[in-house]
Amino acid sequence: MLHASRCSNILDFCRVASQGRHLFQQCGDSSVTKCLKCHTLFLKSSVSRTGVRNGHRMARNDIRATIFKESYKSIYQEKKRLLQALERRKMQLQKIGKEKSSSYQVLMKEENEWDPVESIDVQSVSDYTGVNFNDLEVVSIHPQSDCNLQNCEEAHIEQNLNITQDTNLHYSFEMKGDSSNEHISTPKEDSSQKLLKSKAKKKTSESKTSARLKTEEKEGEKSKTQKKTKQFLSENKKSKTKPTKKRQKDMKSKEAGVGISEDDFNGVAVGSEDKQSAYYQYMTAFLDVCANNNMIEYANSHINSIGYANHSKLKPDVYLFNIQLKGWARKGEITLVKLIFEKMKENGVKPNHQSYAAALECLGRRKKTDTETIEKILSQMMKEKLVLEELFQCCSLSTSQREYIMKAICAVRTDFNAETPYSYGFCDNILVKDIYSGIPDNSEKMTEYGTSTCGDIFDNKHLRQMVRQQIKVELNGGIKLDSIEAMPYPDKETLKKRKILHKHKEIWKDALISAFKNLKKQSKGVKSKWQFYPFFCVLEPNDYCNIMLDYIPQIAGSTEGEALLSASNELGRKIFKKYALHYKIRSGVADKIKSLYMDYAHIVLDDVLMTKYQFREYWHKLNSDAVQGPTLNLEAVPWNKITMSVGLSLVELLMKEIKIDMNMFTDKTEQKLIPGFYHMYAYRNVKQVGFLKPHPLLVDLIKDAKEPELWFDSEVLPMLSPPLPWTSNKHGGYLLASTKIMRSRDDMVIHDIVMEQTEQRNLFPVFDSLNQLGAVPWKINQRMLDLITAVFLDKGSVELDIPQPVTECRELPQISENLELSEMTALRKERMMLRRQKAEMHSLRMDFLYKLSIANKYRNNIFWFPHNMDFRGRVYPCPPHFNHLGSDPMRSILLFAKGHPLGKHGLKWLKIHLINLTGLRKRNSLKDREEYADSIIDDILDSADNPMTGRKWWQKTDEPWQVLASCMEIANAIRSPDPAKYVSNFPVHQDGSCNGLQHYAALGRDVIGAHQVNLHPFDVPQDVYSGVAQKVEEARKEDAENGIKIAQVLEGFVERKVVKQTVMTVVYGVTRFGGHRQILKQLKDLPNFPEEYQWEAAGYLVSKVFQSLREMFTKTREIQDWFTASCKAVCKAGRPMEWVTPLGLPIIQSYQRRRSSAISYGTKDKQGKISQAVDSLEKPDTKKQTNAFAPNFIHSIDSTHMMLTSLFCQKAGITFVSVHDCYWTHPSTVDIMNKICREQFVALHKTPILEQLSEFMVKTYADLDEVYKETGEEGRLIQLLQAVPERGDFDLKNVLQSTYFFS
Repeated sequence: MLHASRCSNILDFCRVASQGRHLFQQCGDSSVTKCLKCHTLFLKSSVSRTGVRNGHRMARNDIRATIFKESYKSIYQEKKRLLQALERRKMQLQKIGKEKSSSYQVLMKEENEWDPVESIDVQSVSDYTGVNFNDLEVVSIHPQSDCNLQNCEEAHIEQNLNITQDTNLHYSFEMKGDSSNEHISTPKEDSSQKLLKSKAKKKTSESKTSARLKTEEKEGEKSKTQKKTKQFLSENKKSKTKPTKKRQKDMKSKEAGVGISEDDFNGVAVGSEDKQSAYYQYMTAFLDVCANNNMIEYANSHINSIGYANHSKLKPDVYLFNIQLKGWARKGEITLVKLIFEKMKENGVKPNHQSYAAALECLGRRKKTDTETIEKILSQMMKEKLVLEELFQCCSLSTSQREYIMKAICAVRTDFNAETPYSYGFCDNILVKDIYSGIPDNSEKMTEYGTSTCGDIFDNKHLRQMVRQQIKVELNGGIKLDSIEAMPYPDKETLKKRKILHKHKEIWKDALISAFKNLKKQSKGVKSKWQFYPFFCVLEPNDYCNIMLDYIPQIAGSTEGEALLSASNELGRKIFKKYALHYKIRSGVADKIKSLYMDYAHIVLDDVLMTKYQFREYWHKLNSDAVQGPTLNLEAVPWNKITMSVGLSLVELLMKEIKIDMNMFTDKTEQKLIPGFYHMYAYRNVKQVGFLKPHPLLVDLIKDAKEPELWFDSEVLPMLSPPLPWTSNKHGGYLLASTKIMRSRDDMVIHDIVMEQTEQRNLFPVFDSLNQLGAVPWKINQRMLDLITAVFLDKGSVELDIPQPVTECRELPQISENLELSEMTALRKERMMLRRQKAEMHSLRMDFLYKLSIANKYRNNIFWFPHNMDFRGRVYPCPPHFNHLGSDPMRSILLFAKGHPLGKHGLKWLKIHLINLTGLRKRNSLKDREEYADSIIDDILDSADNPMTGRKWWQKTDEPWQVLASCMEIANAIRSPDPAKYVSNFPVHQDGSCNGLQHYAALGRDVIGAHQVNLHPFDVPQDVYSGVAQKVEEARKEDAENGIKIAQVLEGFVERKVVKQTVMTVVYGVTRFGGHRQILKQLKDLPNFPEEYQWEAAGYLVSKVFQSLREMFTKTREIQDWFTASCKAVCKAGRPMEWVTPLGLPIIQSYQRRRSSAISYGTKDKQGKISQAVDSLEKPDTKKQTNAFAPNFIHSIDSTHMMLTSLFCQKAGITFVSVHDCYWTHPSTVDIMNKICREQFVALHKTPILEQLSEFMVKTYADLDEVYKETGEEGRLIQLLQAVPERGDFDLKNVLQSTYFFS
């Protein structure tokens, strides 16, 4: 339809004169401008920039041809529909005035049924609909004329009537005396229509008068409520839009009543299918922020000011209605609460517990208790089968909300009790039936080491002290740590630079606070459907300023700067995190968590509690017993994509207000301020990316000042007390900081939706596995930390994987004018490579600095790593910098906080672990590795005693720092009086043998493949990489004999390490192109391989590797082909791939087609848009979906095996930690873990995984077969999804006897 029809202030369709002077004013729609004199509409693109800037300028001559290109017929039809809608509305109001004496009262169908609309007078209805029919009158016909300044003035003199410019003659209805001069254009009418309007005017006038008289008679509180209602409803006068088909249908179906339809409603409601949309995410966050910060009137005013046309594509949704109910309930506005309930009823939205909780809260807040209405609400809940006792478990309630609801209920039910008996729930998954079969007695779960994770480490008093420390860190939002690079006695130059930096910071802070207040003030006046003013009100200006100031060193760490979108998202995320924390504090959630957690933390000290409860179960029990206080699921609505827009505004402030003195490093006294940041563009992967670049002087200032402290947010640090157990997909991890159980981008909400739709009891095994992994306490290996820190401060070491400072990189070569063109090109390329190398070195150095500084802070503490997972179920520690998933140096400084005696076999496993880390004797048996360790015991002891001055044997191994740590542990054990009694805190690893191929071989019962990946027991380990290399070499020899040149060149170069990476990743979806790059890199590292043949040789080898794998793993390729074909067929029909793991975790691949989306930001004076790639909701990216399905499915099976092992190790009472397919435990419990690991692998693959996947896909995608009917392929999709590959003859029981399955 016409672009101008989206303007919320003027609904007139007009043509613009080819010439004329206009004074421009922005309308509600940001893309439409109107003339202040003649009120003609313009597109912004058609007005010259000079005209907008100076106020009065000539409109472009081609406006007539470019603005409105709709035919007269389309215009006429649209106006006709508008007229008909207005007529129906007037007829309804006339009937109301006649039959109800200018007011109406909806009669209740049953005596106890609560009707939200009791009595609303016609005047309020008129205000609510936004049309004053009593003042509606016909204006004379105006032919087309030039719009100049004189005409505009005459138009305003003539009875305050608008003259509408239009090529086609028409009538114009307007509200006489309305200062906004808003009008609605309609087609020319006949005499019957005029007569109808005249009668309607007379009847409506009588109705209006009667309504006003009745309103004046009302007294007391009801009178005040009506006044507020009219004020609330009158806001809708600002929003007059074209009625939708839905609205016309609503009008036609109503014979009497107000007729509040979807387009009139002050709120925005959407259906579940829109929950991923950017605007839905914006509206939920916007309304929630307004409701939580006592700004619900502002939200209502904003929505009405932009008109419902902006929301016409959204559908009703109870969630958004409930947010608005929460806002009005807080103010005790029962009339407005009833209106929203009526709106929900009209749109077919069924109220839930949260809806009725808001109504009860509203009644509880009122001074005079309305017991009659409360009884009706409770009766209505009973009719709708909503159990009152479940209200306090189903709803998110603050402390005050709970109190007011209880007050309302107890007014009519004096014996009401909100307590409900706690139930564990029951997970009926066959894989974990032994875990949840009941409460075991102590003897079933207890081991010789006990079951508590910290029972012999510290006492109750120490635990309480640690809890208080953790709560303090989270309440502060983080802590400042001493940097390990900080000099204890800084020199004069450093002190001088710090003084300059601190002086600049004071200036920056004042400038940022002033600029932010101005931004906040200006943003309030922005007329756009994207309104950010409330997001600038959630914190104090000083908080916003401090967040920006703390972020400056991160951007100015190097001259490379940071991507604009990344910086914006990070700043917005920090604002939301702080707001969410403040919201928890205000609502009472923080206090309740602290109270419950003090009791919960004792479970890590008590063997009996650990035997009786899962962590999740014990927390549920404590929460169920604590009846008073808020519900713990009360959280601020995530801002998602809003974080980017909020952050962009703050980034803009940084660019404007951060100034540096150009002469600060010179002797000049004159101050010359220049910007500290610049917005620049650079190419990344052939795409132009915006960067926030710091000025080199700012970079030098921050670098030379060498600030002694580093700031870290609480959610990136290890915890000083056990993590909060995961009890739902939103509650767990850190105590107060919000943590997502499933990692994803802020705007990717599909995973959260899928998790919420899954029955919680089916997710118990996933929750409990994450809780077990997070409950393992850690401590620092202080000797290893000191050694690594010494090397780091001594310019690092490339050989030992310690990043070097940028100063170790050679300087950029100077460009000379005498160079030839080819030399100049080579020199510039070299300079570019050096710049890139310096940037990479700085990044690695800073990352390592953060890790060591955190480790140094916790060197005397016991700490925990809370865990979460990605969408495939792969588990990760939440702290991103310092954790056990890190590099070799980081792993070497971590120890279990709780130690176990080595026992009979512990020392043996320490020695085997040491040899595994060296990379030596990989093809030898475990006994041979142990004997080899005994043979080099002198080197082991020398490394332990003299790591940096001895023979340094440890430095020549694959994982040198972990090898050194193992040497020290072995030395301590063998030097102890009794090695079997030596208490070891050292973690020993057991790694899967090409784990992805192991799962494929088990799925297909592939005999040959199972032998290659050690599913079958052998005396020595089988090496699949060597097997593939041998097969490739055999094929090469045959080709060389046939005279193929490249095969002859490759003689002697087909080694295990050349093909290893490709073999390892082919199971995870690597393509031939990716494999070619991997092999090419390996060939370049070979010293004697001819450079001119590298590219061709890599292509030759990758084809031979894929061919060899297909021959060796026949069933694997068949399964992969079925995965690929099934996924491609599903995605081509327009649906993403999804499945459920054997442990009950729902998974959906969120690879959608990418499109560019503009993000609005800015203020009234300046608004901008920035392009961002977002996920389209329409169709999935078939290529990405297809390439990713097979590896993602195997990752999900792999994570299922890990979680099962975790749960049964907990049941056995032993420590268990994983790094994906590498399992860790104490040396003394390796045999127990190995047994559990094999048993759970067999149990997992005994379930019909592929058949269950096929059944799920058929059930989920059966409706897509209709798509293939159009192409004559009916039944093809179902047939494909049911074509499960046949299995081989491998016996899974062999895994139980395989020593090298995990070793």
